[in-house]
Amino acid sequence: MARPVVAVAPQHMFADRHHQRLERHGRLHSRGAPTAIGFINGVWSRCMEQPMVNGRPHYVKLPRDGDPTWPSDVACLRIFFEANLWRIASFDNQHIYGAAQSDAEHPNTVSREDWLILSTETRMLEPWIDFMISCEGPNTEEKPFLLEELGIDFFLRIQLKSRKVIWFTDPSTGAVYHSAAKSTAGEGGRMQPGKRYCHLCRKCISANNFQSQHLAHLHRPSQPLQLNAIPANEDMVKLQWTPPSRDGGLALTGYRLSISFDDGKTWTSSLDVDIEAVSAADPSSPSVSISLAQLNCIRPVGSRAPYRFAIAATNRAGIGFLSEPSPPVMPSQTSANESADAFSAPTRISRFSSMSERLSEQLSRLSAAMGMEISGRSSLSRRTGGERKTGKERFTSGDTVDMEMLEEEDDNEMRIDLADLLAFTSQRSQWKKMWPFCVAISAMSKGAAGGVSSERN
Repeated sequence: MARPVVAVAPQHMFADRHHQRLERHGRLHSRGAPTAIGFINGVWSRCMEQPMVNGRPHYVKLPRDGDPTWPSDVACLRIFFEANLWRIASFDNQHIYGAAQSDAEHPNTVSREDWLILSTETRMLEPWIDFMISCEGPNTEEKPFLLEELGIDFFLRIQLKSRKVIWFTDPSTGAVYHSAAKSTAGEGGRMQPGKRYCHLCRKCISANNFQSQHLAHLHRPSQPLQLNAIPANEDMVKLQWTPPSRDGGLALTGYRLSISFDDGKTWTSSLDVDIEAVSAADPSSPSVSISLAQLNCIRPVGSRAPYRFAIAATNRAGIGFLSEPSPPVMPSQTSANESADAFSAPTRISRFSSMSERLSEQLSRLSAAMGMEISGRSSLSRRTGGERKTGKERFTSGDTVDMEMLEEEDDNEMRIDLADLLAFTSQRSQWKKMWPFCVAISAMSKGAAGGVSSERN
């Protein structure tokens, strides 16, 4: 009896099928790197020989024909995840061109402000707000994105702009959905309400309920426990609590402190407390010390009711449930003038005092992990950002710079420590997030106010 003939597909067909599961219509693009290392800009491809490194997607980039900036000793570039860092490096890891400390599952979901890019002037990694990595493609019902292209945590980490609709394929079922909360009249998939993928639950959830119900009830932290307010002296109070028993499947990123100036009748949520600042000594018993003199600055005029505090943990899914209120704390007897001065002195509320320390600590950790020096400084002659929060320029008048001090340097250049700017902006309660800094300079003469401001950098 003749043996049946078995057709064997060529090996490249299996590679093509594998490729189709990882990369189809979307392409990973990087842009905005400094001109001197512009070769890291462009299109990246998924590495088929090793598509994952340390559980995260692995991308590669080959030199473009005629690219004069491509280093002669670099055969290939790669983006990969290692030791809590996303890295842009040569394939042999001898050259590091960028790094981001992030728990993102994909390069496309790394926050733009997390990237540090190599400066060819200082040979150090520096913040470079112009640089970004994004997934681009047709984004249609016929040619939807794969979650392998967007990042499985895309809908958790990326805030979609108004009217921005993403077409994607459900990795569990292969069905195609859009991300809009509501359906529209017409044909095709938009006639049905949209969905969003939860990588923690490994399923698609109604887009209309994704934030308000699914994340809020399943993936935001439970309430912190046993909040206590311990007076340290007549002007200081130490808040201490136990972390929430449930983190929602996501690492805690910090705490949101709420204050009541009327003994618990109404609450103000105005202070974000960095997770590293409150958990450095004992992660099982975080604490923060608060200056009552500082609270006097924002307390309603004439109020003498006791303060009460409440704390909520935060993670990538949002702000968790508030703790039970603390015991009452009587306001400080500090005068109004002393209260106003409290903000210019070395401050003691974590949100006000830890930002510069936080940046320095982050840069130190990155420096140790990367094995190279990382800069947290930027001079006025360098561009550190160009975007605005709302399209309306908002400038704050700052310090006066002595002319003699400038003339000691060449070209009237002065240096600004980004850590100092962070500490300053953290005092402005309306600035909840980190936005790029822009700087303008105006000249002064004796007895006169500043002249016309320069163009912002």
